[in-house]
Amino acid sequence: MTKGEFLHELRVRLAALPEEDIDRTVYYYGEIIDDMTEEGKTEQEAIDSLESVDEIAQRIISETPNRVQAQSAQPVILAKRPVSGVVVLILLIVLFPVWIGIFIAAWAIAVSFFGGSGACIVAGIAGLPASIFMMADGLAVKGVFALGMCLFTAGFGIIWFIGNLYYTKALVKLIGFIFKKIKASF
Repeated sequence: MTKGEFLHELRVRLAALPEEDIDRTVYYYGEIIDDMTEEGKTEQEAIDSLESVDEIAQRIISETPNRVQAQSAQPVILAKRPVSGVVVLILLIVLFPVWIGIFIAAWAIAVSFFGGSGACIVAGIAGLPASIFMMADGLAVKGVFALGMCLFTAGFGIIWFIGNLYYTKALVKLIGFIFKKIKASF
């Protein structure tokens, strides 16, 4: 059973409750599953570690005051579910220029940072022979200064490169998270 199926079944079983209670409960269990998957469990392992949908629904319904008699609400739920997916799809299409621009800009930043850090590393290494020749020609102070600047530039480029690796990993995680949320809405 996937997370979407689990939450859909829970929503169907809780149909006797007010809509806000159902939404709150479904959101809560969705977050629990997300937290478990972020900690390294698979979606299936996270769902298996929870109570069954029937047990959860029975417990929540029995704990909820002023509960309404259970009715067959499955047609209502099924009618609502595609609407939310359709709304998300329409928003994705309408807002395409915005989100694709942000997506491209984020990746352009990553690429330019890799280019900039690579340029610093190459410039630092390429300047080393020139600084050594300067020291050999009797310009010791200028040569030592140039050597220091080359080492600083190469070191800065390496640190920048490492920082950009973290930025890129975070960007990939964010995009994966966004796609999971979009997929879950369908």
